[in-house]
Amino acid sequence: MLISRALSAVVIVGLTALFVYLGGLPFLAFIVTVSAVATYEYDRMLLHRGFCPFSLATVALGVAFVVDAQFGYDIWRWAIVAAVLLPLVWLVAGYRSGSCSREMPQALADWSVSFVGALYVGVPMSHFVLLRQMNQGNSWAELPPGLWWVALVLLGTWAADTGAYLSGSVFGRHGFMTRISRRKTWEGTIGGVLLSLLVVVLMGVFILNLHLIQSLVLGVVIGPAAIVGDLAESVLKRGAGVKDSGSIIPGHGGMLDRIDSMIFTVVMVYYLALVFTRWSLS
Repeated sequence: MLISRALSAVVIVGLTALFVYLGGLPFLAFIVTVSAVATYEYDRMLLHRGFCPFSLATVALGVAFVVDAQFGYDIWRWAIVAAVLLPLVWLVAGYRSGSCSREMPQALADWSVSFVGALYVGVPMSHFVLLRQMNQGNSWAELPPGLWWVALVLLGTWAADTGAYLSGSVFGRHGFMTRISRRKTWEGTIGGVLLSLLVVVLMGVFILNLHLIQSLVLGVVIGPAAIVGDLAESVLKRGAGVKDSGSIIPGHGGMLDRIDSMIFTVVMVYYLALVFTRWSLS
């Protein structure tokens, strides 16, 4: 188990680093794939609880949000219309095939949850594409600033997860949010926040050439945001009655399990980056 988890982590980090470096369409394809798989896993969790989400359209809409971030098609208005009307058309058609044969009392709930996955996964993940395109900031090592902004999100989030795991394993004694996740401890949470703060501040100051105050703000935000993102998915999984969102990654569970923290951190970093690039501290 430990070996498969370690090997999977190496592959994940290597592939992610490659596509972040390549940027452009290869990076877009990578984020589209991750978002599509994670959205599909979310819908599978709903099926486990007895809902029948409109999975094909949900995944397509989540992908559309990501593609829109690359090309700027301004899809928001028609996407909202589609989110409201397409599930209703599906309900009228009856959707009586396979595991999704439902009686009328189930219709309202199925309609309500049909496009939540696209909003939960696709919209935040589209911010990775926007962040990779950012051209404000320091081009350290002659690489695009957007690359380093994405690296800040990834490394800051991974540091929060790793710090929480290591410090929790060694020092964990006092439960933290145990009604959501029985393995969380205060010691692990504090260790994750501190390691994330250290990594983000160092990257902000020495790579992105941000002011120390700006780097500290990022560091203070990313660690807690990563923890909230992880807990939020834990709430969803407990509500669905599943341990993991999927099993696509050996030793790590599903794709959604791997990006749950980043769903929160990438949004926070993107909008802070917009503020910082317009707010210069001497």
